[in-house]
Amino acid sequence: MAHLLPFRRHGEIVGWAAVLGVGPDGKRRKRFFKDKPRAESYLNEHIHLSVDPLPGLRHEAMFSLERLDPMGISLNEVVELYL
Repeated sequence: MAHLLPFRRHGEIVGWAAVLGVGPDGKRRKRFFKDKPRAESYLNEHIHLSVDPLPGLRHEAMFSLERLDPMGISLNEVVELYL
């Protein structure tokens, strides 16, 4: 989940990190800012890019694909047959 973290040096807040979560390459995505308003602005602009809007559906699709795999049927074929 995207969030802000204070960046401290010797116990004093010297900046802010906008943490966007993990990217498709598996690396953590962070941007550092000197002041909190800029970090919040960046986070608000980029939050929709980092949040998976359909986490439950992704899990359901993977489960369905695993069930179809032994039969050699694709998910698209099932959808076409149903519709």
